[in-house]
Amino acid sequence: MTTIQKLAEEALKYFVRKSVPREYLTMGSDRPQWVFQMAMNAHNDMLPDDYKFEFIVEALTQISEHEDLDEIEMPEEIYTSNLTKWLASNLRRPSYCDDALSEYGGDLDDTVKLLALGYQNEQREVLGLVRSFLEKQQLKDEA
Repeated sequence: MTTIQKLAEEALKYFVRKSVPREYLTMGSDRPQWVFQMAMNAHNDMLPDDYKFEFIVEALTQISEHEDLDEIEMPEEIYTSNLTKWLASNLRRPSYCDDALSEYGGDLDDTVKLLALGYQNEQREVLGLVRSFLEKQQLKDEA
C-alpha cells in the first residue's frame, strides 16, 4: 500500500536545485507526469515561481517526515528582507497579506507581522494543495 508519506518521498526525488544563472529549484526532466501535475496544481494558476517551488519542496519534506499530517507546521520566515522580496516577487502576493489582515485585523500592529502572516498563508495553501493532490494520487494508486 502506498502511503502519502511514500508519495511525498518519491516526488522529492524529482526536484533539483540548480545554480546557473542563480540558485533555484526546478523539476528534473525525468519526473513522472503526476509530479508535474502536483507542482502545477500547487502553483494555483500562478506561473512557475521560485517561492512556490520552495514551498512545494518544504511541504513534501514535512509530509514525508510526519505520521500525523495535521501536526505539520511550515517553517516561519523571520527576516524582513526575505519577506519583502517574497511580496515583491509577484503581483498576486499582496492578496495573501490582505487575507491575513481580514483574518487577524486588530491583532496586527505592524507591517512585518502582516508580511509574515501573508507568507504563512501562502505556505499553508501550498501545503494543503500538495497534501490534497497526494491523497488523490494515493487513491489512484490503490485502484
